[in-house]
Amino acid sequence: YNCLIHFYKRLNRVHLLSLVCTLVEHTERVVRHCMDQECGVGEVPSLPRVLPKILITTFSYLGRGEIIATTDLLKAELAKCFSKSRNLLALFLGLVEEIKIRTVLEDELDILVSLCSELVSFHQVLIPLDFKLAVLACMVWRVHVKLISTHKVRLVDRFDLTLAIEAIINSKLCGQLARFRQLL
Repeated sequence: YNCLIHFYKRLNRVHLLSLVCTLVEHTERVVRHCMDQECGVGEVPSLPRVLPKILITTFSYLGRGEIIATTDLLKAELAKCFSKSRNLLALFLGLVEEIKIRTVLEDELDILVSLCSELVSFHQVLIPLDFKLAVLACMVWRVHVKLISTHKVRLVDRFDLTLAIEAIINSKLCGQLARFRQLL
């Protein structure tokens, strides 16, 4: 009986990861459509508000791969989901770099502030996962810096610019760099 329960739990994880992959693929189509149509934040306000949260949660879950992937099938689904999520993040960052943000409108300014905060949150999720994701983490920081630089006049009173510095200082990366220096 316990073996049967364990089997169903593994099967449910496979289905869950498959569902996540399907949702990520659909979301990728939405992001591509927004890029093709050159949508502004006002036309798709839920995308910059919700997608970073979804991706952060997804990467956090996928980061527990050693615990989750107990079979070859689970490992394959996990790798597939990880790859698709990584591609979606890269595509989303491309959209954010080009999207029109009219900070004279309060709701779009609020979206920008929220988005900048979420971009900072990616650091603590991506850096510990995989060295390959460090490239994506750099892309996230590049987009963050571009948004801050472009809209600094409007953000200065609404966004704590020290959040980025604190995220880097408090990250495991600093600990890893210190250990690396000791090894040298």
